[in-house]
Amino acid sequence: MGIEQTISFRPAGQAGFLEDPLFDEIKSRLRPLVKRMVEEIENGTASYLSLPFLSDDLNSVQAEADRIRQSSTDVVVLGVGGSSLGAQALCALSHRDKSSSFGNPKLHFPDNLSANSMSVLLDSLDFETSHFIVISKSGNTAETLAQMALSLAGARKSLIDSDVREHFSVVAGPGHNALRRIAEINEFAVFDHPDDLCGRFSVFSNVGLLPAAIAGIDIIAVRRGARDVLEAFGRERDVLEVPAVMGAAIHEYLVRKCRIGIIVIMPYDTRLDSFSRWFQQLWSESLGKNGKGTTPLRALGPADQHSQLQLFLDGPRDKFITMIIADTAGQGPMITDEFAGIDGLDYLIGHTIGDVVAAEAQATVSTLIECGRPVREIRLPDLNERTTGALMMSFMIETVLTAGLMGEDAFNQPSVEKIKKLTISNLEEKKLQG
Repeated sequence: MGIEQTISFRPAGQAGFLEDPLFDEIKSRLRPLVKRMVEEIENGTASYLSLPFLSDDLNSVQAEADRIRQSSTDVVVLGVGGSSLGAQALCALSHRDKSSSFGNPKLHFPDNLSANSMSVLLDSLDFETSHFIVISKSGNTAETLAQMALSLAGARKSLIDSDVREHFSVVAGPGHNALRRIAEINEFAVFDHPDDLCGRFSVFSNVGLLPAAIAGIDIIAVRRGARDVLEAFGRERDVLEVPAVMGAAIHEYLVRKCRIGIIVIMPYDTRLDSFSRWFQQLWSESLGKNGKGTTPLRALGPADQHSQLQLFLDGPRDKFITMIIADTAGQGPMITDEFAGIDGLDYLIGHTIGDVVAAEAQATVSTLIECGRPVREIRLPDLNERTTGALMMSFMIETVLTAGLMGEDAFNQPSVEKIKKLTISNLEEKKLQG
């Protein structure tokens, strides 16, 4: 079946914006951007748009995942930014708690380099039953290589040399780079990171799908969901009928008309918390250029009803709030009559936890609208691989179109590259100083 989403864009307090000449101007600027994207979909000229239509490569991804699953109790994914966040978002679909590990085998994502945390993780592992997946498009990411060096040293202490190669897999960009050289020397399995695919758009490649498959995620369904969005994107006659296009249009309108500077992403499901981290990088790194861009702010419902929501409702009017709500009615454990006879608590009895979350989500949406705050409501019939793939593809499209409206390239990150070079320079200088 195709993806079924009910998505409505409701920027509260902007009644009549569809008739605003400014919005007409934004629509006219969007049309050539949409046309070019449709051509890219049809011609297969952009990897992030063509991957969802492929399937042959999934056999090798699934085979490697099965091999790792059969021999591992722990899998450590070494990567930062786009080399980790997309995989985390997919693996979170198997989330059972709020720890940093997922499923069986346990997947660990030490994506923030720390002087202490890496030692703690490595000390907790049995190297005989642990596997390391090292991901870097450039093959020269300092944090990832540092973690790999520590992991490799630990493996050599615990395993005989002939066994070490069975405990490492590498995903790296083509050409000559440090990660590939290390893999060749040690005879590690190597998978190609698509050369024309930057990390934050790589979730539908082996970068995101290999860890996801190890976590037991249906990677075929993930791509199917992304393909649903792309197929619908090409069919719609009115560009504004496509949720991603409307999202880009409303964002541009609110920035220019209302000077919105912050966009809030607020899902009502713990499993989407990792998705919000993925989106935060996608949006920030794609749009924050030349003094432009809006700041993505993560929130999680219902928890943030008791912290950030007061600010959203009664603070500065500088936010565009996106609510992501899956249909949870009737789901989860039932609240029994433990509170029977206690005044004021009868309203809980007989409802599931999913009922309570659904009621809270709707109350939040209604209150935001009543307070005149721009709010967008994205509803999913269920939260699974297919709907998550669709959600991620929709936000990729929206991000690229928003960059186009801003006159910026969504696929580069020039300022970040400066930091990478300076990091290497600082380490080299420190080494010379002894």
